[in-house]
Amino acid sequence: MRRLALLPAAAALATGWALGPVTPASADIDACAGTGYAILSVAFGYPVNTVHVLHPHTSNFSFSIITGTCATKPTLTANGSVTGYCGLSSGSGSTFNAHSFSFTGTGTVLVLTGDLTGIVATVPDPVHSGSCTDETATRFLFTGAVLKTHGTLPQAPRSCDATTTAC
Repeated sequence: MRRLALLPAAAALATGWALGPVTPASADIDACAGTGYAILSVAFGYPVNTVHVLHPHTSNFSFSIITGTCATKPTLTANGSVTGYCGLSSGSGSTFNAHSFSFTGTGTVLVLTGDLTGIVATVPDPVHSGSCTDETATRFLFTGAVLKTHGTLPQAPRSCDATTTAC
């Protein structure tokens, strides 16, 4: 009976040796949550106001989490380019350590994809910015959470067969 109990453990150990070691992770991973701001180099406004129809603008941006935290780093900063209007935009950028991402904004919600994945709520900063109504908004406040991933994630070991020269 005791030998039968050891059989699964021996099989697992032998299988591990046959498959080889797990490839270690070289990923740079972080989770961040908090509030911050984004600054645009060109003012944005709503697509339609009482005077005229606004053409989409393209602007450089920079953002930083100022209140909150990241799990492994003290803060998260990034920059890039955004095209659109207040409430309807898309863009892409990279973090301070080369994590690339893109985003789409509808209403007050930005959905980030790529090396930064998450959802943040954005609104024009009523104290330090102009207004979307008069096409002078250059600073936006945001609140949300993002997951930063980059690099290669751990890979499961592969099995050896007749066509594999190295395991």
